[in-house]
Amino acid sequence: MLRSYLIATTSTIGYSLLSCIKVKRVEVWGAIASDLSPVTVSVEFNSDGVETGARKTTHSDSSMGASSPAFVSAKPVKDSIAGKWQGENSTQNLFLITCSTNSIVDIHLTLVFKNDEDPSGSVGISGAVAGKLYCRKAATYLLPVGRAYL
Repeated sequence: MLRSYLIATTSTIGYSLLSCIKVKRVEVWGAIASDLSPVTVSVEFNSDGVETGARKTTHSDSSMGASSPAFVSAKPVKDSIAGKWQGENSTQNLFLITCSTNSIVDIHLTLVFKNDEDPSGSVGISGAVAGKLYCRKAATYLLPVGRAYL
């Protein structure tokens, strides 16, 4: 996630603007099926097991017809790996989202932007415009809204 917000320096190279992040909340609205069959969404916060002793937690909901879509608003527990600050070199999987195509996902983060830090760790991109800010897609079907994305 740290490399998801970047600035393009050329059409093929971008640099992350973030120094560290912390997950505040994840919200998922499930897309309503055309035949109104139930749709389930879930957010599972991972645990590091040994370090904090926090357990893996899962939040889920299922839709009931067209008037009650599946909705989850989940906050990581304080001692979970997702509830801690993640630095640039973090490779932890913080959470797993399960949802259908056309679902809406909001990820609320606390961000710390780089401040006179070495802009190491370029990210390979394509088709960018130098000097423009971009968000990277979280997954094939999860596209950022409100920002240009790659």
